[in-house]
Amino acid sequence: MTCYLYVSDKYGYYNVRSAKSATANLIVKYTGTRLPTWQNGCSSEPGGTYRCATGEPQDNWWIPVNYNGRKGYVAEYCAGGLGA
Repeated sequence: MTCYLYVSDKYGYYNVRSAKSATANLIVKYTGTRLPTWQNGCSSEPGGTYRCATGEPQDNWWIPVNYNGRKGYVAEYCAGGLGA
């Protein structure tokens, strides 16, 4: 079963980065509805800390995604969630 990462209604997009870091190269500012996770996994991995917006709490969990065959990472708490 394929797992997808959904775009958050709160933000309307998420940044797909080349590594698990808020300062890693930006692959794309993704505004579609959902992206498949990398190799159909439905889990997150620890990485560098981030904030979804100024004043929000820090977190460090990242979700590996498949963007047009390229592995990228999205800050978990800035996205809309995982599911089928």
